Amino acid sequence: MRYTSLITLWPALLVMVVACTTATQQPDDSSSRPPTLVFENVTIDPVTVYLEHAGGRRILGHVEPRRRVELRIPDFGSLRNATDLRIIVVPLGTARNRDGTPDLTGAIVSELEPAETLIGMLWSLNGRTLVSVAFPRGGRTREPDRLDRR
Repeated sequence: MRYTSLITLWPALLVMVVACTTATQQPDDSSSRPPTLVFENVTIDPVTVYLEHAGGRRILGHVEPRRRVELRIPDFGSLRNATDLRIIVVPLGTARNRDGTPDLTGAIVSELEPAETLIGMLWSLNGRTLVSVAFPRGGRTREPDRLDRR
């Protein structure tokens, strides 16, 4: 009989233990995915969605008509404790200022929201009405893979 020493089997055992442990762990959504804003465009026009903070605007993305998408929020770590964030939605064809920025008189603007509240809601545009609805406890109402990601 031939015996294989435990020392030579050690690397193979370690790989098996790590593989089994990794396969059974549940992913932690908060750390594995960047924070996103779920936005639903119920209108017939494409829109551009911005995030405003302290007078500055960041473009989150474009949303086609009758679509629900997850828009990634850039630099969310620096905004996490902010309480003065606002969503600005600009429909296609909105007038522009001389510097190329959208004229906010034609935009749909949300109330000021804390950052954590902002990402915990579904934002829905219907006509010229922007509505936010909190997701039920325990997460979002739809599976992430059923949403478009931008």
